[in-house]
Parts: sequence; C-alpha cells; structure tokens
Amino acid sequence: MAAEGALFPVEPAVFKIPSPLVHQLLLERVLTVDKRANIPSEAVPFITTMHGITMDVQTLITMAIPCIEPSIIQTAFFMAYKKSRLPGMKRDSFVPQEAVYHAELFSILRNWLLSAVTIMTQVNLPSLDSSSRCDLFMVFPPLSRIVIELVANAPISIIEEHYRCGVEYGKHLDATEVWVLHFTLKEEGDDFQYPVPKDKSLNVMHVWHNTDFSSFNVVCLKQKVT
Repeated sequence: MAAEGALFPVEPAVFKIPSPLVHQLLLERVLTVDKRANIPSEAVPFITTMHGITMDVQTLITMAIPCIEPSIIQTAFFMAYKKSRLPGMKRDSFVPQEAVYHAELFSILRNWLLSAVTIMTQVNLPSLDSSSRCDLFMVFPPLSRIVIELVANAPISIIEEHYRCGVEYGKHLDATEVWVLHFTLKEEGDDFQYPVPKDKSLNVMHVWHNTDFSSFNVVCLKQKVT
C-alpha cells in the first residue's frame, strides 16, 4: 500500500494515511469488499417515538461491540498504537488508537445496517476548520441523523475535548442524536473517573476492555428520547 501511495512513512516501520479521502476509500473499498461474517445475527434495532420510527443507537452499538475482532485489538498494540497518558498505566506504553476502533465499527455497521441506512465516515464540515471531520454519520430518513465521535485510551481532558467536538459536529450536521464512544483500557477508580458531559444533548458510551478484548464492560449515559 505504501508503494501505491496509500500510506506514507512517518518513522521506521510506522506509516500514516495521507488524507481523509484516502482513509474513506480504504474503509469503503478495502475493509468492506468482502462480507464480514462476524456481525450481529439479530435485526437492526429501531424504536418508535412521538415523531416516528428512529434507530435505537444505544442498542445498535451495544450489539455491535461484541463483534469487534479481538485479534485486531491485540495486533493494534504493535501495529496501530498510540502512547498512553492514562493514570495508573506505564507512561508511553502502547495502546490501540482511535482508528482501530473506527475501522472495526465501520466494518460491522456497514455489513449489518439495512440498505435504507446511509453510513458515512470522515464527513467534512466546511463551516468549521479544514481538520474538523465527523468520525461516523448515519442517516435513516426521515428522522434519524446520528453523529458518532470516537475517542480511545485518552486522558480526561482529551475525552472532554471530544465531547465538545461531538456537540459542534451535531449542530453543523443538523443531527437528531450525538454520541461519543469512549474506548479505554483504564477502568474507573479513584485515579480515573469517566467525565460526565455538561451538554444535555450529548449521549456517551464508555467501553472498557482488557488487552485481548476477551472481556469488556459498557457504561451508557443517554439522554431521554421523546
């Protein structure tokens, strides 16, 4: 892929995707070219509100998480890593970066969702700065316009920054729901409390997992849907 220009080296044995456009093409044309076997066997969940039928995002994501491939997470410690700044963990130890969870979640949803649901990644927001892009954006006409922002293995200040970004993306994309998915190797404790969003329009899902993804736990903070 490096020889074809899809990746460029940033340091020995470390490569980076050169642009959001290439990132999206790789997700759509490479990762999903073959049908993924490990997707939820149940139907995509919907709920009925006073305004009509919409996707049940909390259940959707909760059902998708067990389908994340453990070997992908395990490999990410060596191939797609970031350096940890989490309390109680060895400083600069390698942890999986956001792109790993992003690619897995996109692959699962793309193969599972009905054709009536449009899922987009790295959505450009021209009214914001050029680096502002929504991680995942799902549209199910006529009601559902769902923003999903991902953050992984990050300290509290970075998680809160993703909260802010998610809210801004939701405003610019006229979203009906905004979710931040926080994946982490760090369990809550005296030295690390998952931050509660201040904005009442924001939904948050904290997903703790162990290093081989054989065990995980989900904590959801969801706004009431009417």
